[in-house]
Amino acid sequence: MRPFRLSIRSSELTDAFLYAGHIFLIAGAEELFAVPLTQILGQVIDRYPSYKIPLTLALIRNDWLENPQGSLFLSEKSVCDTFNEHWNTLSKKPPEHALDLKSDMRVGKSFKTTIYDIKPYAYNLFVGTGGGLLQINLNAEQYVRVSSISAPRKVFDTRTVNLSAYSGEVAISTGKNGLFHGTLWTENGELKVFDSLIEPVSFRTSWMNTNVVNYQSKKEFSYLINRTKKEIKRKYGYSNIDDDKRKFRIVEFATRKITSQDIVDEETDTHYILNSSSKYFYIKRDKSIVVSSFIKSPTGDYHLSRIKTKFDLPRLPESEPLEARIMRNGVVIEYFDSVYVFIDNELHQLMDKPVYSVRTFAGSLRHKRTICITHDEGVELFCL
Repeated sequence: MRPFRLSIRSSELTDAFLYAGHIFLIAGAEELFAVPLTQILGQVIDRYPSYKIPLTLALIRNDWLENPQGSLFLSEKSVCDTFNEHWNTLSKKPPEHALDLKSDMRVGKSFKTTIYDIKPYAYNLFVGTGGGLLQINLNAEQYVRVSSISAPRKVFDTRTVNLSAYSGEVAISTGKNGLFHGTLWTENGELKVFDSLIEPVSFRTSWMNTNVVNYQSKKEFSYLINRTKKEIKRKYGYSNIDDDKRKFRIVEFATRKITSQDIVDEETDTHYILNSSSKYFYIKRDKSIVVSSFIKSPTGDYHLSRIKTKFDLPRLPESEPLEARIMRNGVVIEYFDSVYVFIDNELHQLMDKPVYSVRTFAGSLRHKRTICITHDEGVELFCL
């Protein structure tokens, strides 16, 4: 299907992300707003009542189309044809929603420093800034509506440029100051950051199940293997539509390391490498993307599959990507003046101008196929 888009118009915004059924919006560099997606949906449906089903599935239950119930629903040809007609109509003429940031939507005025990254996880916002890492608790009414946030609490003093989280652990990238990590398996739910340096350089991280991939550059990385154990109960809160549900605890971080030089043979003509939970994606200089599965052998060794799939994409720009982010069945690529998504073996251009931020939600249950892009006129929510 064509990408569906909802445009949220507000020139005040500099960043946006989805979590716990809300869209969080940052205005300027200080104010944080939280708006329930159902509130926006209701107002949009009032204007487009005949498109209630595709609008609801796109904004609230983006996972439904991939589950057995959705597959059964669309197996009826007449239903499928009607749904596709409505979806394609909305794709060609995307709805717009003018957002008035009201005082009752404001949940905090918190940020007074340069923000490098924000990671919502376990009903917290972890904010990487030039002055260190902040933890902010989200206060929710019965875990339904975010009503306020706690005052930011600094939990790490070093400039933090990237954050990722899984299984109660937060990986903290500080650029040339290295990779650190913290745990939420504490008595009070506060993040405890360990002093020990995991690796000397880290600009971004991602997770492959309970293991961490640390990127020292756009195409160099280390695969860090963690030791885990099962737990009966978590000691931290979580969003059941966004956060991981498996009760594994990491008891030893980076017990073993595999470098990209040991497993990758395509670095020389590659712009950018990134990974999903089971695959690596190579964005090549020849305007192609190569996909390879990451395999653990019965003996415990790790290697990339010898079978690689190459997709030639002549519409991609020749320039080096600024950044790329993983999403369900694909990857989003940001260039200086455009944004593309490669998903389900197809390439789509999403934006044709510079943007402030691009966010995906590969770990979310309901927003795996959603992309949130903030630019000078507002926010675009793309659903695929």
